[in-house]
Amino acid sequence: MPIIYYLPGSPCCGKSTLAEALAQRHGLIHVRCDDYEGPFLERGERLGVEAVRRLARLLQGSRDAMWLRTPEALLDDELAYYEATFDWLMEAVEGVPMPVVAEGAALLPWRLAARGVPAERVICMTPTPDFQRRQYAQRAWVEPFLAPCSDPERAFSNWMDRDALFARMVEAGARQAGYAHALVDGRCSPEQAVISAEKFLGLDA
Repeated sequence: MPIIYYLPGSPCCGKSTLAEALAQRHGLIHVRCDDYEGPFLERGERLGVEAVRRLARLLQGSRDAMWLRTPEALLDDELAYYEATFDWLMEAVEGVPMPVVAEGAALLPWRLAARGVPAERVICMTPTPDFQRRQYAQRAWVEPFLAPCSDPERAFSNWMDRDALFARMVEAGARQAGYAHALVDGRCSPEQAVISAEKFLGLDA
């Protein structure tokens, strides 16, 4: 099996920060799964994959049409996209020169388990709802991104509730697959997180 360490999880919990630190300290290639969204949307449009085409239409439409829907509807579209493009993502990740640390919400733990990815290569991460909201609120791009909405406050709430629903799904999927799960609440420093991850992944030898 290729040497790939996986950091699945919901957004805004420190996956990218941890992956970058591990990559720098251990000579790994850091793969950001979010970077494939653009190419995958184009590929889905070209191949006529409906779940991908639907998300592309929503992203290209108005902010209201995207974000003033129920958190459940937002989650349904996100999951459908991840499921439809999962095999493309694995193909892309496995095509990167090894060794790799890959991180992103699209790394669905139940799909990793179905591919036989061993537990010692996976750390799933999700934030507490409070931590997630605090972190998103600090990101300068969020407010202008939602500004075109007729109700930015409601849009932000729907977004956060969607991600909280996804986080619970990821945690449940991780536990069912026998994967490690880290609940991020801000009490553990980034350096402590790196040391714990190194130990778990066997990178501290």
